[in-house]
Amino acid sequence: MTHKSSFRINIMKTMRCRGEIPGQPVMLFFLKNILIFLDCYVMNEEFLWTVFELSARSGFNDDLIRPFPSDYLLKDGTKDFSRLIECIKARDSKLNNFLNLTFPAISQIIRDEKIISLFRDKKHARPDLVFKIEWPEGKEKRFHEFCSANGSAEHNSESRSSKLAFHGSKPENFYSILQHGLVNCLNKRDLFGSGTYLSTEIDVALSFAPAQVVNIKSKNGAISSLRCVCVCEVAVNSKGVKTTQKSKSVPDTYLVVTNDDSVIVRYLLLYVEEKENHSVDSFYSFIRKYGYLLTVFLFLFSMIFVALPKKIFSLDIFLWLSFIRTVQFR
Repeated sequence: MTHKSSFRINIMKTMRCRGEIPGQPVMLFFLKNILIFLDCYVMNEEFLWTVFELSARSGFNDDLIRPFPSDYLLKDGTKDFSRLIECIKARDSKLNNFLNLTFPAISQIIRDEKIISLFRDKKHARPDLVFKIEWPEGKEKRFHEFCSANGSAEHNSESRSSKLAFHGSKPENFYSILQHGLVNCLNKRDLFGSGTYLSTEIDVALSFAPAQVVNIKSKNGAISSLRCVCVCEVAVNSKGVKTTQKSKSVPDTYLVVTNDDSVIVRYLLLYVEEKENHSVDSFYSFIRKYGYLLTVFLFLFSMIFVALPKKIFSLDIFLWLSFIRTVQFR
């Protein structure tokens, strides 16, 4: 399943996340939500292209971009990152197909009960944007096997033992994270032993999530810097997860994952800095700012457009019949 899900599924997800009930006129309701969907869709696309470019420019690009698109391999097998970066900036259609094939389903969400509960007492750390990740069935099945208390594939609420935890990293690393999940061998830290480090405290994860300069179009202008943290579900009873209860070397709020199948990324949290830009993309900004009023106008105009011809037609018939009667009377 790719990040480009069907239009109907995504728009209904957006409406469901917002908790809206179609009690308003149907056309107005759908026009409004189409604009919301388009705004989310554009942000999905721009974010993926951005992390792709950041990873291609990284000093660790050879490790981060795997698999590497074959169209950018030279005859001697060398990876042509310069040409790859140029094509990323141009939003090349072949690369777009490559992204579709290699990424899981990624969709921006407006409201989610799990995210709300995580940040109920952490107002200072609430994210600006949230994306939900939906993995292929095979990856989900492997994770649930590790979550199960008896090691079987059954994963009901009684047998599962998992916990949500945060992992912060550079935005350039999230191209690989969104493709493969958290990979232990790419971790460069070993203060508490080898493995991927997560924490149940968002503040700890944010300390490992430095900002990087970006240029992403947004409804208020442009996003100039970006920080990324992922929310992961961890099979805490798995042998591949070390906690304070299992190892004294691990601090209270930390989890150290040594088996990649014992953790799965559920959400991606973005912390952004925006700069207003009124001179560039003014039409785009106008649509985002006055989109709702525009939908109301379009709805009223469509109603007038449908109803008015009927009235004009009725008036024409009335005048024509009056004229005929006048002629007959004379």
